[in-house]
Amino acid sequence: MKNLLYIMFVSFCFLQCGKDRVCPDGYTGSNCDKEVRPKRILLDVIEFSSWPQFKNGGSKWDTGTGASSNPDLYFEIYNGANNIYFSQIYNNVTFGETVKDIPFISLESNTLYSLLVFDDDGINGLELMGSVDLPKWLEGDDFPTEQYFIGNEFVVKYTVRYEFK
Repeated sequence: MKNLLYIMFVSFCFLQCGKDRVCPDGYTGSNCDKEVRPKRILLDVIEFSSWPQFKNGGSKWDTGTGASSNPDLYFEIYNGANNIYFSQIYNNVTFGETVKDIPFISLESNTLYSLLVFDDDGINGLELMGSVDLPKWLEGDDFPTEQYFIGNEFVVKYTVRYEFK
C-alpha cells in the first residue's frame, strides 16, 4: 500500500511539472521570469516640478512684474514630426510649483516620443523652454508605473500603465 501511494505521488508530481503556469500580465516562461514587450504604454499623468527658471541670457520668460513674469507653461507630445497631444496652458506658473496634466494617451512601447515644453506668449507665439524624451519600455525594468526625467533643468514625472493584449 505504501508503494502504491508513493507511485501515485510521484506520478502526480510528474504530471504537474508539464502543466503551464499562469503568469501575471507582462511575464512569461516556466518560472514567469521573462518579461513580455507591452503592446502599448498608457500615459496617465505628467507632472513638472522644475523647469528652466530663466531664458538663455538670464531674462524672465514673460514681461511684467511678480507672477505675471512667470512662464505660461504649455506642452506638446510628438511622435517624430507628428504632433499627437496638445496640453492646456498653465498661466503664470511659479518656479517650483508642480504642474500636473492628464493626457490619457496610448504610446507604442518601442517608439520614441518627445515632450516639448513652451512658454505661451499668446499673440507673440511660443518660446521653446526645452524638450525631453518620453519613457519607453526597457527590458529588465519590471514595468515601473512611475518614471522620472531629470536633466536640462527639468524634473518630469510620468505615471504610466502597460497594455499587453
